[in-house]
Order: sequence, then C-alpha cells, then structure tokens
Amino acid sequence: MEEKSLSIAFGDTFKEEVIGCISNIAEVGLDSIMEDGTLKELPIVSTVAALYKIGNSIKDRHNLKKLALFLDEINQGIADDQKREEYVKKFKDNEKFRNQEIEYLLILIDRYVGYDKPRLLAKLYLAYLNEDINWDTFAEFSEIIDRLMRSDYRCLFEFMCHGGVKINESPKINIASVLRLLSVGFVRQQAGIPVVRFDDPESQKVFDYYITEYGRLFTKVFEKELRYTYRSAEGDDK
Repeated sequence: MEEKSLSIAFGDTFKEEVIGCISNIAEVGLDSIMEDGTLKELPIVSTVAALYKIGNSIKDRHNLKKLALFLDEINQGIADDQKREEYVKKFKDNEKFRNQEIEYLLILIDRYVGYDKPRLLAKLYLAYLNEDINWDTFAEFSEIIDRLMRSDYRCLFEFMCHGGVKINESPKINIASVLRLLSVGFVRQQAGIPVVRFDDPESQKVFDYYITEYGRLFTKVFEKELRYTYRSAEGDDK
C-alpha cells in the first residue's frame, strides 16, 4: 500500500458520509471494536490497521477506539460543508507533509491513556488546521495534554476566570495542580507584584500564582472543555 494512502484516507474521513460510522463510537465496547465491522468502514482506520499490522489484542482494540474517538471529535468540530471541503483539499494538496503529521498524531494517540485525551487532541488539531495556532504550538500543547490530569483543567479554569489565585483563599485549588501548571509554563509565581488589568478589578490583587499568556492561549483553544470539566466537578462535589 502506498504511503500517500495514509493522507488520502485521513482526508476521506472528513467527508460527510463517514460521520454516521463513528457517531456512537463512545458506546462501543472493546470486545466488539473489530467484530462489528463499524471501524473497518472508516478509511483511515482500515488503512492504519493494514499499514501497521494492527491485530485484535486488547491494546490494539484500545488504540483503534482512541483513534475513532479522535476522528469523531474532528467531525463534530467541523462547522459546515464548506469547511469540510476545505479540510479534504488540504490533505489532498500536500500528501507528504500531511503523512508526517498523521504519523505524529498516531504516535500521540497510542501514547495517551484514556479516552478524553484523543478528543482534546482533535480539538487542538482543528485549531492548527484553522491556523489559530502554528505547528510548534500544536506540538507543545499535544505533549502537555499528556502531562495534565483532569483536576488540572478545573484548576486552570480558575486561572482563566480570575487571572490568578491566592492559595490560602482558594480552598478548591489543589497545589499539586498548580505546580503541574507551573511546570508547563501555564502559570507563574507572582513574587509579590500585582498584575494590573484595568478592565478586570480581580487582576489588581496580589496573587500567589497568575496565568501566563501561554496559558491563556491554551485556555482559548479549550475554553468549552474547561467550563465543562469545572461544571462536572462542581456536580461531583454536591
């Protein structure tokens, strides 16, 4: 099978007729991933399975489901038919370059544990395809997704809303999450100097930690997900 088929197959996944094949993938159990034939109808899944000799082990089925969830999120994020056609054209016009991108995506999806991170990766990849971020930022954020825990997103939401936090005044803030956000450059220690934004009175406080522009870029891509994670956590606390 020619290498270019990987890129073409991925581009075909953007086509509207493929949407129905993956819309219910979250409910499909690992034991039926290969047997029911649903995933085999997806061009990129069948191509990946053939190229990389994916079998029927638990790990293989787990990875195929993660790939399908990634593709489902991609399709959910496409605004209209015009944008869909634009994406298909992008993958046909530069096959060699897109092949390298897809191979990188497959490595990431294989590495991720759980089913939420491939969906976040899809959202991030769409931001890249839409030129909201460049490739270097995409690569950095995709690695950061693998490092962050679910609780970190709830913490990041607080930073997004308020600009920063004071640890002793924020009982819901987990210091472990703050330190992970610090380690990836999303927040910075205040050192006693207030960050003043005149359109936001909250920003004139002296925070222990405040959000960086790099962190704000990440929250801009994932604002919807951050709000959902925060609301879900609030429901769990009740």
